[in-house]
Amino acid sequence: MKNIKLAIEENEKWTNLHSYIELIEQNCDSNQGVALDGAKSLLESISKTILADRGIVYAPDASLGRLVKDAVRSLPSFDILDKQDADVVVRIVSGLESVSSSIGSLRNRHGTVGHGKDLHEERELDRRLANLAISCVDNLAGFLMEAHSSEPDGIKRLRYEDFSGFNERFDEQQEQIEIEGIVISPSRALFDQDIEAFKETAIAFGQKEKLVDDLETSFNFVTTHNIIEGLSKHKDFSEAQVRRLVSICSTNNQVEWIIGDPDVHKFYSGILSNYRHYMPTEQAEYLFLLLNENKSEDLDF
Repeated sequence: MKNIKLAIEENEKWTNLHSYIELIEQNCDSNQGVALDGAKSLLESISKTILADRGIVYAPDASLGRLVKDAVRSLPSFDILDKQDADVVVRIVSGLESVSSSIGSLRNRHGTVGHGKDLHEERELDRRLANLAISCVDNLAGFLMEAHSSEPDGIKRLRYEDFSGFNERFDEQQEQIEIEGIVISPSRALFDQDIEAFKETAIAFGQKEKLVDDLETSFNFVTTHNIIEGLSKHKDFSEAQVRRLVSICSTNNQVEWIIGDPDVHKFYSGILSNYRHYMPTEQAEYLFLLLNENKSEDLDF
């Protein structure tokens, strides 16, 4: 359950899933039926939470496969894919629905909590098959949790605690608010006073984080240029984001090789000019030298 545990660490909104994880891990080797009950319930809970957060109504008797499929389709990134990628994702989603339905079927046949079973039945589910099903749940659930938390656009049901990563970084950039000796975090004040402004700010932050993540793993020049175009539309990068952006120049040769191109050079020149105070001296010097060595003909650095 490493993927699910990691998603819980990154966003405390999923903390209540620990009871499912404990049930699964305690029974995966000794009582596969109970472990499958926990795995199905966990995936069902995650899917229903995502759909409820995004204001999407689901049937009370909806199958696990249907819930997972609808949860994936509710993510904003699903709607902005181009035709080819969308077709591929549709096939993946169909596969996920099939996997989810199969897990539900296994649980119905071998689970003990939901329907009960003959206490003296000798037929048991093979431990390896049960572990395979649980591993699928871990991967699928981890993906859904991370994607939902990192794509706040479209979320209708907002809870302050759901944005712990954003809250922490936002508070680092703002001065604390003190009223009658009581200190209130800026993020909490923004959430309480203007929830729509909070949402918009959190969405912008999440978009920047995703773009920085994408730049870090970009594997071709076309993708890198597209990511730089997206990043160039944003302002107010955090100190952590600035340091990561500069580090990427040395860790991803896709960026280093085209930093002389006008768009990439202009973006990083702006980072150096506007956020130099965020960089350690050696990082600022590195970026300055890199930009100087790769001056664009269209820019006067």
